[in-house]
Amino acid sequence: MRSTPGTAVFLLALPSLLAGCRPTVSGVHVGELRREIAGCPVPLTDAALDDLATYQVCSLPPALSLLVRNDYADDELELPDLRALRRHAGQVPRSAFEAQLRRFVDPLGVLAAFVVIDAERGLLLPDPVLVPEVAVPFAPEPEPPGSHAAACGGGACAGRLVSPVHPERPYRAARRAELLTAAAPDRPLAGLRVVLDPGHAGGAFGVMEERHVVYRPAPGAREIVIQEGDLTLRTALELRGKLAARGAEITLTRDAPELVHPFPLHAFRPFAERLLRRIVLDPKYAQLERRLSAQDRLRLHAALAVFAVKKQNRFESLRWRARAAARADPDLVLSIHYDAAPFPTGERGPQQVLAMVSGFPDAGRLYNPFYRYRALEAAFAVDDFDAAAHLGVLCVRAMSERLGFPVASENRYPDHLPIRDAHGRQLGVDAWDGALLRYLDAPAVLTEGPYVNERDEMERLEAALAAAPGTPGTHIELYADALASCVETFTARWLGSERNPFGPM
Repeated sequence: MRSTPGTAVFLLALPSLLAGCRPTVSGVHVGELRREIAGCPVPLTDAALDDLATYQVCSLPPALSLLVRNDYADDELELPDLRALRRHAGQVPRSAFEAQLRRFVDPLGVLAAFVVIDAERGLLLPDPVLVPEVAVPFAPEPEPPGSHAAACGGGACAGRLVSPVHPERPYRAARRAELLTAAAPDRPLAGLRVVLDPGHAGGAFGVMEERHVVYRPAPGAREIVIQEGDLTLRTALELRGKLAARGAEITLTRDAPELVHPFPLHAFRPFAERLLRRIVLDPKYAQLERRLSAQDRLRLHAALAVFAVKKQNRFESLRWRARAAARADPDLVLSIHYDAAPFPTGERGPQQVLAMVSGFPDAGRLYNPFYRYRALEAAFAVDDFDAAAHLGVLCVRAMSERLGFPVASENRYPDHLPIRDAHGRQLGVDAWDGALLRYLDAPAVLTEGPYVNERDEMERLEAALAAAPGTPGTHIELYADALASCVETFTARWLGSERNPFGPM
């Protein structure tokens, strides 16, 4: 049943018509839950959903917020057009495609249940059941078949970089020729198209995006307030100036704290409705509801809807930023972020820097045809992956040098796959199926700068935001300078080589 516009009627009648995921609820204390949802508006009108204050007073305990999984917002309901994969026909040898699957895309082998690699005919059948007419021929093998797969020996291949698929030609040869023509000693990046993506949103949207950190060093002391979206935008603006001075053509996916999509927040109400239909199927959640009063149940439904709208808003923002990047037809993309320390806000502790490139999709999501399609696209994009991994390594090294922080040497994230060199050493760059990265069709790197919740760093970053743009030596300026340096080094290697320069580091 659809709701009357502007009311929360749909939250009162949640039909259990949809089967599917049944997330569990555990560790939810009823008293804590009542405190969290006490400010939730009932009825949940469109005006309330559009009011940013709602997202500050209406929240969920962390254990319950796990119900609102990010991938719900990113599920696609219609089949992708697998014919688009034919653009890779004759471009990548089968051994290289299989090696990329094994190393960075599907190390658990889940895709084998859905696709067929016909070795005898040299074809990929991306969905032999639903679209058997779609077949993508592989390129001839430049060397004995299996050499890519044998390079690191069986299961040890996961996460290992290999040699470029086409070492005989530079990356994007036509662009290389254009850039060489435009290059000048004082403008080494002349004509290079770079997209800068300032991660998240700032300003009034920082709290809604859950990237808002507040710390009071002592009772009665002045609060320190840091928002990642403000830091990333300032960093991107400083980086734009540094790259433009070197001749690059810069596009920003956002240049203000506001949301980048044109929709009012209440437009995401239907997504909240679908999500709540899933949640009510969970028996533990039903037990929790029975312990609440009728009014608290309404507030809980409102809190779940508000949280769902936040998630959907984030994914819609990512899609719009990805479209902005695609329109620029970039040579490379840098998505700029700041990290969070794995210890409580306000403590002092070690820092590290990290970068991520697209890869390693969640095996549990490959049931979704769109995820399978994107995974196959990633397996064909071997040279782009090599280029992105190379750029990522250059960036973390430059960030480490400028900021004085070590490169990450251990994996903190279960959904990341650390990239290693041929000797098995971690490079500070992970393959990760981040939403923005997976939407991009260009070498793209997401960088994680200083920890925004480490005590000393919070004070440094607060001072950097207060300083005039371009003030040398702040941690924002040093971060931007590191990224400008790695882009310049990357481009020099690209333009200076007659062969594909993006092999193992």
